[in-house]
Amino acid sequence: MRILGIGAAVAVFGCVSTAQGATVNVKPGSNALQGAIDGAKKGDTLNLKGGIYREDVRVTKPLKIVGEEGDRPTITGGCDEAIVIDVQSKGVRLDNLKVKGATETGGQPGYTVNFIGMPTGTARNLSLQQSCESADRPQYGINVAGSGNIQVLDNRTYGGFRDAGIYIGSISDTRGKTLLIEGNRSDGNNRGIIIEESDSADQTIVVRDNVVSNNTATGLFEDPAGIYINSADNGLYVNNTVNDNGAFGFDINAQSDNNEFQGNTATGNGEINFNDLGSGSCGSGNTFALPGCM
Repeated sequence: MRILGIGAAVAVFGCVSTAQGATVNVKPGSNALQGAIDGAKKGDTLNLKGGIYREDVRVTKPLKIVGEEGDRPTITGGCDEAIVIDVQSKGVRLDNLKVKGATETGGQPGYTVNFIGMPTGTARNLSLQQSCESADRPQYGINVAGSGNIQVLDNRTYGGFRDAGIYIGSISDTRGKTLLIEGNRSDGNNRGIIIEESDSADQTIVVRDNVVSNNTATGLFEDPAGIYINSADNGLYVNNTVNDNGAFGFDINAQSDNNEFQGNTATGNGEINFNDLGSGSCGSGNTFALPGCM
């Protein structure tokens, strides 16, 4: 192990190189994480030690940013920035982090973690908390828009995100692979998960094994829901638990066609467990009735 001589030297304190890139140990300090990102090379892993990193960051190269096991670090951008972690490169992996903050500011909606226009990337085992108590609190915990086969895995989004804990929108091409939303828990928001404006033949979107419950918070829409499907076609929804949300469990609008539902549970939602205004929905093994898929 060697000591790194980059700008945040007191915070970045160790590096082990391998053929797959270096592992850089980072501990809290003034702009420690952004300094480590700026000083890293493509393919490096930033291993974040426990503690609080009081900064918002831009990830501009393919890196793994991983919280140390047993002492999950917290990244908090406060309530005066629109985005806490802004992913601006393909191939970024965020893992085992707690992330707080973000607010709508200067006309920019607030996103706690943001992937826009990225062909690949992973958000895994993140705890994303809406922590800004104002009318301009962030819209999304995880925002994936205009991107490719992003993997959204085993995260929790909670605390009252103003639109949804997880947002997937404007997906047109997943490059022959799958955009996967799996194993997440989204609760206490206006809506749990939104899949929106994604109706291309070149996309594959799978929403699987998520727990989406108690999304009753006031926000952008007066009818809180568990999973909202808006102008999104040909999605696969498997083994999701969608219970006790404000108005609807699944809420499918009239422009959403040919979505498949297998083995989902939707109970105890305020008005309707499965509100389907779309066409061609099919499936089996759900707690709501649908025609079988051909």
